[in-house]
Amino acid sequence: MRSIHVFVFLGIAVLLCFVSQAYTAEISWEAEKFIEKKGDSLKVYKAGFKAKGNPDENVKDFVISQASGGSFVGQDNGVAADGSWLKYEFSVPVGGDWYLWGKVIAPSVADNSVHWGIDIADGDAKNADDDNCNIWDFFEAESLRVHYTTNWMWFR
Repeated sequence: MRSIHVFVFLGIAVLLCFVSQAYTAEISWEAEKFIEKKGDSLKVYKAGFKAKGNPDENVKDFVISQASGGSFVGQDNGVAADGSWLKYEFSVPVGGDWYLWGKVIAPSVADNSVHWGIDIADGDAKNADDDNCNIWDFFEAESLRVHYTTNWMWFR
């Protein structure tokens, strides 16, 4: 049994995650189906949620009208990260290279980070890019920032 800790920071929403093995096998789960949670800044929201925009990044308030299963996880804009994390467990049926995918909303450079760690101790779960944890920065390069959106998108 493998475990993954997911830390969502900076107002991003996560709907669905899965790991895939070069498109031959996959394991998937709804983001709100975590087995353990720490902290209060990460929440489960229902479809129809009115998300705060980010005026500093020219993002207006928006509604997240659709979500598979009717809900998703995220963190409100303007809420400080408090060390919150969500934990999921999964079993990898065969060896090989596996890829972690997420269906996310990343509206701006200020709202584009998800930290994650696989098979780490709960005490090692933190928002850092180090030996235990990694970071997804969506469209971090200046030339890619035209792709920020308030719609759901897949990211690997």
